[in-house]
This record gives sequence, C-alpha cells and structure tokens, in this order.
Amino acid sequence: MTPEQISAANKANMETLANLSRKAFEGVEKLMELNIQVAKTMMSEQVEHMKSCASAKDAQDLMAMQAKFVKPFSEKIVSYSRHLKDISTETQTALSAINQE
Repeated sequence: MTPEQISAANKANMETLANLSRKAFEGVEKLMELNIQVAKTMMSEQVEHMKSCASAKDAQDLMAMQAKFVKPFSEKIVSYSRHLKDISTETQTALSAINQE
C-alpha cells in the first residue's frame, strides 16, 4: 500500500467511527428522552393517585382505586417496551447500515 492509500483508509475508518459514534449517541439520547418523559408522567400520575387514595372512604374504596390504577399502568409498561424496542431497532439498523458502507 502506498502512503496515500493508507491515509485514505485511515480517513475512511475515522469517518466510519465518527458516524458510528454519532448514531450510537443519538440512540442513547432518544432513550434518555423516553426515560425522562416516562419518569415525569409516572411522578405526576403517582401524585394524582395518592391524592385520590387519600380520599378513600374505606378499604373497599381504596382497593377499587388501586385496581383502576393497575390496568393503565400495565398498558404503559407495554407501551414503554414498544418504544424501547423501536429505539433499539432503529439504532441497530443505522449502525448496521454504516458498517456495510
């Protein structure tokens, strides 16, 4: 290999590394945004739930309030998992595309 070829190969490798790093950080950024959004939503909903539980008249009333809280919470966990999978898949696809260039 000539020095020019080595230099060109090094430059291409550096560009690939920079692109891989950029895409990886974009994925991490999306994950952090998702987690912050989920944390804010959960905190807000927990406060509202605690306020409603404080107004329970008896144990049955409290249990009914808890039951109303559990189903939407489960659905949100499924939604979070989907978003997490989407971010992961999108990042993996982008990284694979860069590696194939």
